[in-house]
Formats: sequence, structure tokens, C-alpha cells
Amino acid sequence: MQIKSLSDIPDALFWPLKQWAEQSNLNFNILVGTCTLLTIFLLFAGYFMMRKIGKIEDERTATIYLAAASIMLSISLICDVIFPSDYLINQFRMIKYIVMMLSGLIYLVVTYRKEMR
Repeated sequence: MQIKSLSDIPDALFWPLKQWAEQSNLNFNILVGTCTLLTIFLLFAGYFMMRKIGKIEDERTATIYLAAASIMLSISLICDVIFPSDYLINQFRMIKYIVMMLSGLIYLVVTYRKEMR
């Protein structure tokens, strides 16, 4: 794939993933299964961290959750710009959710460790 303009860069970055996923049904199923398992794991890990930090009603935790949500929103907007919108749309949407939840979880873990010391 040749890069002719600046908007072709995201497509060129993810072109090998597209070719690998379209090579066989097994590769596509591996991609979808891995993304699904990561999404489920991150949902449970995020729920676990939110339970460890505390309820939303507290002033201290409300700011933590608000900061985590703003980080996740900014990552979502960045992923919308970076990920291609021509192929594997649902799979890249799932990868976007994985990156969003991972960034929020990393923020929650770092904040929890910082406040517990």
C-alpha cells in the first residue's frame, strides 16, 4: 500500500492486520476472540478497581472517576483519528474500547497505588 497523503497513514499502519485477518477464517476468529476476551477481562478488572477505590458519592473518589473518564474520552477521540474506517470496522471499534478501558484502568491503578502509600 502506498502512502499518497497524510490520511493514508492509518490505513497503511493497519494494512498488515487486515491482510492477516482476511487470510483465513481461523485468523479472523483469533482476532475477534482475543479482542472479546481482553474486553471481558478489562471490564472485570475495572469493576474490581472501582470497588477497591470506593463509592462515587465521596468527594475524593468522584474526582478520580472524573479524571479517568476524561482520559478514556480523550483516548477514544485519538483512536477515532488513528484507526481506519474502511475495513474491519467492528473489530477496530472493539480494539478502541480495549485501549480506552486499558488507559482508564492504568490511571485507576496508578492513583490507587499513589493514595495507598
